[in-house]
Amino acid sequence: MTVLKADVVQFKIERSSYQIDPLQPVQNLYSDSEVSAEFQVLIGAQEDKHSMYGSDCIDMIVSATCNVSKGHVELLCLNYTDDSQTARVNFAEEHQLMKYENLSILEYRDWMKGNWKAFMTLSGENQPDTIYLWKPTHLAFYSPANQSHTFEATMTLTYWNQTTHKKLIMPIKVHFQPDSDSFDNSITIEPGIFVGYNSRYIVEDLEDFYKIWLERNNEVNLSIDYPDFYNANRTPKVSIYVYDPNLALTRSSIHRVNATGQLDFTSSSSGWFYIRIIRSDDVDDQDYVHYVYLLDISVSY
Repeated sequence: MTVLKADVVQFKIERSSYQIDPLQPVQNLYSDSEVSAEFQVLIGAQEDKHSMYGSDCIDMIVSATCNVSKGHVELLCLNYTDDSQTARVNFAEEHQLMKYENLSILEYRDWMKGNWKAFMTLSGENQPDTIYLWKPTHLAFYSPANQSHTFEATMTLTYWNQTTHKKLIMPIKVHFQPDSDSFDNSITIEPGIFVGYNSRYIVEDLEDFYKIWLERNNEVNLSIDYPDFYNANRTPKVSIYVYDPNLALTRSSIHRVNATGQLDFTSSSSGWFYIRIIRSDDVDDQDYVHYVYLLDISVSY
């Protein structure tokens, strides 16, 4: 059997200590002359002390769409793991009604525990060339709020191309990072997008700290965007500060959250540079609003 492996899609997001709803899709896409596939984990509400689990919980929707140009789909397998021994995955409750087309369920196990994996295996019905799956899923952490988690979801598609069997493996890793409120516990990031939050409602979370390794004379472009901000009557501000490896302030800027903020700088030396995001206003967050932001960093080496 020929095995095809798509690149691992990595995604980093802040683990919130209060209820927020980021709605961030994480997608892995694959296409060649025989098969096209889309595997997605949609990260929905993060709930503090979920009523069903008594633990911080992530609501997710896992979906898969696959098409085989010649031949048919035989099996679709979904596997879930977490680097913590405490986390659980649940997708089989009555209220978590899944949708699927041209598939039938063979077996599954949720509530992964310890070294067990949560999984679901489905078979193609009537040798289909196209399949679809949409499945609400809960990830309950059962861990302290300052613990990070790496959750991995992997889709494996087995199909017949009229000549041989092939297996396509498509992994997604989501890194949930605890809130950072000082230089000492800064979140390590790389070029790309990180999803963070800040708030003044119920739980104050006004500052986030990040660090990134840079070589001397790297050109850095940093942007911050609040995609869900919509209230024109309240225009909170966000401040961005950049510090060099000696924690000396090198650049800063202030922006309204209803516009994308930009900050460019060139690293003066090699080492860890620190980025500090601060809500710099006295506007109260009302109506259970929390501000989800996208921190986007590009580096020219």
